[in-house]
Amino acid sequence: MTSVTFRPKAKLVSMLGESLISDNSVGLYELVKNSYDADASSVLVELTDTKTQKKTALVIRDDGTGMTINDLLEKWMTPANPHKAETKHGAGKTEKGRSPLGEKGIGRFAVHKLGRQLTL
Repeated sequence: MTSVTFRPKAKLVSMLGESLISDNSVGLYELVKNSYDADASSVLVELTDTKTQKKTALVIRDDGTGMTINDLLEKWMTPANPHKAETKHGAGKTEKGRSPLGEKGIGRFAVHKLGRQLTL
């Protein structure tokens, strides 16, 4: 028997974002929810340069725990990584004692609904 694997193209990520995130408000909610899961005490959502669409920027800042480069590459940039689900069903709590709201990793696709460029 021959072994075969899926070989998704990068466009799949933007297609998933368009399909899983119904509108901009849901996308924004998903990203703020990520801040909560990162134990943020505050989240700042800022819309800048709204006069020109090409210059408009949505900035989301929080004071959460953040990600290491390994977290970014191995968890956030890897769709379907079971990290949040394992946390939720394992120890079940963040350092501040919160139950994570997200577990499916849909929030990462929100950036594709909300804009064309992401800076972390």
